[in-house]
Amino acid sequence: MPSVGYLFERYSRFVKSHSRVFLALWVLLLIFGAPLTLHLPSIVSYSINVPSSNRESAYAENLVSHDFRGYQPSNATYYVLIVTRDALSPSVYKRFLQFNKTLYQTLKPYGLSNISSVYSLELSLLTSLVNQSIFVLNETRALVNSTYHAESSLSANLSKINSLVYSLASNLTKLDGQIRNFTALVYSISQSEHALFENITVLNQKLYLIRNETISAINQVILVASQINATNQRVYALYYQIGGYSRFVYEAPYLFVSSWLAYYSNNPNYTLSQLDFLANRSVYSLTNSLFDNPSLVSYYNLFLGVWSNLTQSLTTKQVAQQAFEIANRAVYLSLSVFLKSVPQQVASLVLALVAQWFNITDYTNTQLQASLTLSVATQNLTQQQAQFVQACFELGANPSAQAIDQLALSIVTKDLPPSQASFVRSAFYEVPKEGIENFTLNYLSNVINQTQPALASFVYRNFGVTLYTFLSRTYSLGFPASYDGTRNLTLQLVSHALPKNITEQLLRVNLTAQAFLQQVFALGYPPNNQSVTAYALNVFGDALKNEFANASEVVNYAYLLGSNPSRALALDYSISILSPSFSNLTQSEFALSAQRFLTLVAKLGNPPSDSSLKNVTLYLVNRSFWVNHTSFVSNFSSRFNQSFYSFLSSLYQANEVQQKALYLNLSFDAIYYTLSQDPLLQVNKTSLLTVLQSLNTTKNARAFANALLSKMGFARAPVSPSMGLLYQLIDPSKSATIVTLQFSHEPSNNGTKAFESVVERFNTSDFVTYYTAGPIISKDLQGIVATSERVAIPVGLIAAVVITGVSFFRRLRR
Repeated sequence: MPSVGYLFERYSRFVKSHSRVFLALWVLLLIFGAPLTLHLPSIVSYSINVPSSNRESAYAENLVSHDFRGYQPSNATYYVLIVTRDALSPSVYKRFLQFNKTLYQTLKPYGLSNISSVYSLELSLLTSLVNQSIFVLNETRALVNSTYHAESSLSANLSKINSLVYSLASNLTKLDGQIRNFTALVYSISQSEHALFENITVLNQKLYLIRNETISAINQVILVASQINATNQRVYALYYQIGGYSRFVYEAPYLFVSSWLAYYSNNPNYTLSQLDFLANRSVYSLTNSLFDNPSLVSYYNLFLGVWSNLTQSLTTKQVAQQAFEIANRAVYLSLSVFLKSVPQQVASLVLALVAQWFNITDYTNTQLQASLTLSVATQNLTQQQAQFVQACFELGANPSAQAIDQLALSIVTKDLPPSQASFVRSAFYEVPKEGIENFTLNYLSNVINQTQPALASFVYRNFGVTLYTFLSRTYSLGFPASYDGTRNLTLQLVSHALPKNITEQLLRVNLTAQAFLQQVFALGYPPNNQSVTAYALNVFGDALKNEFANASEVVNYAYLLGSNPSRALALDYSISILSPSFSNLTQSEFALSAQRFLTLVAKLGNPPSDSSLKNVTLYLVNRSFWVNHTSFVSNFSSRFNQSFYSFLSSLYQANEVQQKALYLNLSFDAIYYTLSQDPLLQVNKTSLLTVLQSLNTTKNARAFANALLSKMGFARAPVSPSMGLLYQLIDPSKSATIVTLQFSHEPSNNGTKAFESVVERFNTSDFVTYYTAGPIISKDLQGIVATSERVAIPVGLIAAVVITGVSFFRRLRR
């Protein structure tokens, strides 16, 4: 392969031999190539270092490099430098808040994600302090309140337990008397219940006896009234029958004779046959309807035949003089013949009696008809029965119901004593109006009011009901009254009769009056001593079971103890009685046995003094905290700068103002203790206490912190960064501070312009702002390089071509 030198040598000889052609080409290249040099920057790569020409970024870069060396620009991080007289003053903070808000509103669309500054750090510290303070205040208030409540409750409970111990000791001596009084009450109530039960039973029997007698009397009167009515109807039926028979026998003959005499009186010259004819014709004309009866026609014809036979031998005058006697004779004879043809024997008997009792001139006599009726009706009757029939007849035809009832009552009560007769009459008339029950109750009420006038007031005074109501409830039991019904009524009435003080005593032993009376009734009558005593002990045992785990033992012991035991003995036994009830509580709460706890309470005396009660209360509360919250009590002194017992003592019986001051001081000590342990913080104790005193635990923590910083600034803030941390964000003279804007991505040119516009807008005489960022520095450099490219590169290329050409042609001349 030929060497490079050889190639260049060949190339030089070639150019030299054709120098004119190459000169022409160089001139043409120089003329036409000059405009192309303007496009070389896009294809030429170079590196150049020049100083920034932007005043804002240059000043900002100088501040960062001098006072904030740890900050390195990046494409997504922008910095603002704020220069003012006192960057930590409240007024600057307020101005910064406006600036910060404007930055967020303007740059949020370009990816602004966070703005950090000394102000945001301080606001974060204050917000954290407020949140912590609210928590501590709440916790401390809760501690104070709960401890105060625990002390107050324990103190009150100690007083109650003390009273309970001494009261129990005292009441043990009284319990025996109460039990004995209770047993006496049981005996008394049992006797009252039994007596009332018996009285209700007797009254029930008496009421239903009266009821039955009333029904019997009414039924008897009704029966007699029905008998009277029936007898009256039968007698008057006979009466009307006799009247009919008397007309049957005598009416036609009487009309015949009367007509015969009338015709004779008008014309004595008539013959017998003429007079008979005329009289007979007159009878048929007058009594035409009567002769519709064939028997009457038969009988009347017999009468005419017998008349004719009896008068045929007599003159007209003789007949006229004896007309009625002849007629009577003719009736008798014709009736005798007629009766033989009558098939009914009774009718024959009555017709015969009618013929015997009447004659042709008095057959219409009502008195004779009545006499014959009674004679026939009372035939073969006793005198009493005959009198009854006569009394029924005397009522007249179709008597009223009232007349029948009166006669019935008269007959029923005739042989009764006046009181019984009055009872029957009252029952008969009153029961239909008011009913059998009301009559029975009213009747017995009236009898009792007349015979035992004090009983009604006794019933109302003791049972709260009227005598009538008492009898009514007794009657409602039915008959025979059931045992359960009678018992229940007895219990209801006795329950109402119990005095109020006894009812109240029963309630003290958890007994209602009804339950007590039922249990007493169940003891039977008379109850024996053993069952009554057992019942009384059981009642008092049940009443005390909520107070004593061994209530039955307490009651039995009290009963056996007697009514006057020594106080020491009663007190010791009271403690032993109460111990089971307190054992779990005292052991878990105070790590004390119930016996020791109650002995401690008993030693307070009764009533306990204030000092002794306080000492025991504080001792027990302190012991309770050590038992249940050991670590809390152990760390209390270091956290709150006082002993726990001192805290309990200061809280005992503290008022509301004292409690508030206490939990504020405790909160201050706790918060200050916590803050002082952090080397990155500095604490203003005065401001911290002021903030705690004014802090409302319901406030928004950030808003409160913001208002606090706006008012106090850094100088009086309760907490602020330590100097080492503070000087990373602010220069030592406190006249300049750096603000970092973090973007999620590199802002666009528009974003950068918006950033510059906002910063420059807040640049005032007392609040000077400078900014810097990687993209801003790059933009400044690119502007400088672009200017250089437009001038230096074309000129340089032309100069290079010229120089190269000159050198080239010089060599050619050689």
